[in-house]
Amino acid sequence: MKGLRMMESDICPICRLVKCECGSLADKISDEREKELAMKRSKVIKGLDEGGSKEISGKDKRDMAAGEKKWDDVLFQYSLTLLGKDIHEWAYDKGFWEAQRNDGELIALMHSELSEALEGLRHGNPPDEHCPDFSSAEVELADCVIRILDMSHARGYRIAEAIAAKMEYNKGRPRKHGKEF
Repeated sequence: MKGLRMMESDICPICRLVKCECGSLADKISDEREKELAMKRSKVIKGLDEGGSKEISGKDKRDMAAGEKKWDDVLFQYSLTLLGKDIHEWAYDKGFWEAQRNDGELIALMHSELSEALEGLRHGNPPDEHCPDFSSAEVELADCVIRILDMSHARGYRIAEAIAAKMEYNKGRPRKHGKEF
């Protein structure tokens, strides 16, 4: 069942887990990867119900329960926020935040990762030197996202929510956003 989307009806009202964990959805999912993803989602949702995250507001939980917010949207926001937290904690532990960093420096470092991605593309996008399973562009773009999430967590920016809001806004914009390119 590719593209499994969680709905309120897919959540057990008793244990608040994806029903596949208590047996009622498992038969519908034949793909092992999809089963694994469903299990991970159920653990995230269980964490939400147990107050496992201050990043997910009570309003988001109420909106999800009422079906006004898609589960996948909230899980994306929750997951990206947790990833940002993990990245920032790692960067802190590695000594990158021994002193307060200024915004200009952080944004310049993001830009340098984009420049490195462009340089990789100019050279035929070879496998990355440190992560050879990925192209140089993939790794440098990943580095940029890592830097964005690090800064976002450090500054308390709600980047995951901003992405969702911006995508929703962009849906209503005209073709090419009304511009000739």
